[in-house]
Amino acid sequence: MSEEPTPSSPPEPKERPRTSPVRVAILLLIGVVAIGAVWAWRLSKRPPEVTPEHAKQGIAQVEAVLEKIDASDFGQTERGQILTARLRKFIASGHLRFSPDLRAESILWDQPGLPQMIYIGAMESPRGATFPNAERLAKRLYHEALHAEQNSKVVCLEEECDAFTAAEEASAAVAGRKPRYPVLRDNEPIWDWVNVNYTEMSSNENYRPVGRSHDDLAEKAGEPLPQ
Repeated sequence: MSEEPTPSSPPEPKERPRTSPVRVAILLLIGVVAIGAVWAWRLSKRPPEVTPEHAKQGIAQVEAVLEKIDASDFGQTERGQILTARLRKFIASGHLRFSPDLRAESILWDQPGLPQMIYIGAMESPRGATFPNAERLAKRLYHEALHAEQNSKVVCLEEECDAFTAAEEASAAVAGRKPRYPVLRDNEPIWDWVNVNYTEMSSNENYRPVGRSHDDLAEKAGEPLPQ
């Protein structure tokens, strides 16, 4: 009789090499340093700011503007209340600031992983700081507040018109006059002006304006409504 073959035993599993704790610590440290470097680079892109003393003066002027708007018809609307509340959040968090580099302009500074900031232009010299007058300050504040409220990844033509319209409404409220509709820029309806000057933007028929309907925004911005 032939002998039955002896079954071969399965091969011993190879032991996986263990990752050294030192190696893990080094990799973690590299990751932390890389993230810190990205944050530092993003922070370095912020506009330079006026001195703390001048910043206090600027915030006082902003508060005066908000008080005027609170007492206006615009300030009593849903739209006005939403945007004013947004601005007060920026003030409370210390994220409304002033930059001499922007001069008469303003920006919503928005970088991934960092808080949004509104920067308003201001002139600064050894003799002091000069801020936009109340009407212009209201325009800049409410334009940027609308963008902050929408918090869009990609700004469309309708949102830009919405921001310019909010700026006109806030400026009119401070001046004690009625807003001029359609809102104009260089004697053109803001819809036409934005289309010419913001060629990188596209239209979004699903855009939802702050505190008003799409058709209402279209009328106030001079956007032709579909027939």
